[in-house]
Amino acid sequence: MRILLVHNPTAGAGRPSRAEITAALERAGHRVRYVSTHEERWKEAVAGTHDLILAAGGDGTVRRAAIAIAELAGARPPLAILPLGTANNVARTLGIESRLADLADGLATGRERRLGIGITRSPRGTERFVESVGLGAIAALVRGAPAQRPPPGQRPHPDAELEIGLARLGRHLSTADRRPVRITADGIDLSGEYYLVEVLNVASIGPCVQLAPEATGAGRHLSLVLAGDREKEALEVHLGSKDGCDDRAAPIGSRQIVRVQIWWPSSDGHLDDKPWPKESSSADDGLVVVEIDSTIPLVVPGERAGSA
Repeated sequence: MRILLVHNPTAGAGRPSRAEITAALERAGHRVRYVSTHEERWKEAVAGTHDLILAAGGDGTVRRAAIAIAELAGARPPLAILPLGTANNVARTLGIESRLADLADGLATGRERRLGIGITRSPRGTERFVESVGLGAIAALVRGAPAQRPPPGQRPHPDAELEIGLARLGRHLSTADRRPVRITADGIDLSGEYYLVEVLNVASIGPCVQLAPEATGAGRHLSLVLAGDREKEALEVHLGSKDGCDDRAAPIGSRQIVRVQIWWPSSDGHLDDKPWPKESSSADDGLVVVEIDSTIPLVVPGERAGSA
């Protein structure tokens, strides 16, 4: 199999390394071309001829590779994921684990499914996403994150990073103001005052917070979470008792939807792990439509021969 390895070399504290990933894939009989996401023109490599694109990194790397595939004009090679990040929310939703040897051996026998790519349409144009888009506490967490992460050697252990993220989210939530939001989902007016509004394509976002356990990422539906007073209190209790990436869903409820319309304030919001909009003025306030734009092929590795 001809594989393009799209790799974030700083994910997972730099391990497994480029050499280790490439060697494992080659031992399994694959031909590997490598590109780092730190290279300025890495997306050009995605447009080449490959049987599969392997995204090795965290959720940001998966998002970038998936959207690059979605934007191809011609045939779209399938995406596979080697999760190396802290939360790995996309991989967790898809049931993909991080054992390199199992992935390398299981690609040839993997099953193909679809990964949905979301889109926002607004006066500012269109923007695609893979995880979620939203307003409120999660957006505050994203907007308050450091512009650049420290080098791998200076970064805390992933478990400690999750604890830090959960604590920061808890503080943002506890100090958040309830704000009026005009929102319609599948023609139903759900306007109200909320601390958090999230439209999700995956089950978990941020520091491994599972808000939409029914989400599969398959592209049929999105999930909508609205947090008012009661939901805020329940989410604060949940965050306070959460142990890393446990599988407990936040007890606040979500609904599956196809299309959401939100009157979006320009001074707030996030799209996946980035502040959105990046630069704006009050003139940019306006209606944002959120829905699934397309799907791309995704390979979930099969079981390694002899594995339990």
